[in-house]
Amino acid sequence: MSTEAERKFLLLNDDWRKEVTHKENIAQVYISRQSDGWLTRLRILDNERAEITIKGPKNGIEGPEHNIDMNIDGARVLWKQSNGVRLEKTRNYIYNPDGTKWEIDEFKGAGLDGIIMAEIELNYPGQEIVLPSWIGLEVSGTRLYSNDYLAVATHETEDGICTPNMHNESTFKDILVMLDIQDANPKTFEHAFYKNMMKRESEFGFDFKKDQIFPDDDFIDLLKESGMKGSGITLRKLRLIEEVLEDGVPNEYHKVFDEYSKAQAGLETKNRTRYKM
Repeated sequence: MSTEAERKFLLLNDDWRKEVTHKENIAQVYISRQSDGWLTRLRILDNERAEITIKGPKNGIEGPEHNIDMNIDGARVLWKQSNGVRLEKTRNYIYNPDGTKWEIDEFKGAGLDGIIMAEIELNYPGQEIVLPSWIGLEVSGTRLYSNDYLAVATHETEDGICTPNMHNESTFKDILVMLDIQDANPKTFEHAFYKNMMKRESEFGFDFKKDQIFPDDDFIDLLKESGMKGSGITLRKLRLIEEVLEDGVPNEYHKVFDEYSKAQAGLETKNRTRYKM
């Protein structure tokens, strides 16, 4: 069993497309998923070859992974027999001089169309990499952007398409990480978040609009009342969290974080320019 270390990012634009050397279509089904985080995945590539992958729970960007080649005919039979959640995507490859490569996935299917992510597998943990200009917000290690989590959105049930549960502690934790809100306890933040919602409801009515908000200082006071000492909290980030939790569908929250990623990239460019001047 080998260990995989990879980082994952959203994208700022389509400039990466001109660097792609080749691509392949991937269809995968999760044959088994354990409560302790271990899972078994069948992947069929370009409908020509197949592999079974056993993956363990990740610690940050690292996690155990073992790949086993499988006969394509047997894989097709197993694909039909399995009732696990499925995922389809086109993977684009860009090779780097240091031997690493960017794998850029364009997801397909209900709830996933329009989601594009870039992954890079490191030669060793802590390896320094050069980030291309088209790389945006890092989402490494966040449950919201794991393939098995996204696959749930394409899983059809008797009641229709099943979407992931967005309203839980791990969701808040992932969001806080992506928004770079440091030292934030998810439970404490959730308490402050809903306290803010209740305050707005009492002030503006049950059907208050998104533009009926309080100043940053008021929200910070709510955080302090809840005993939270996190930094980097702004109304902009509060609105993002609100939008993500309200939509609850992968392609919608992807758009929210994608916009935030581009806004942050623009801000960083401005700051660098100002510093040089």
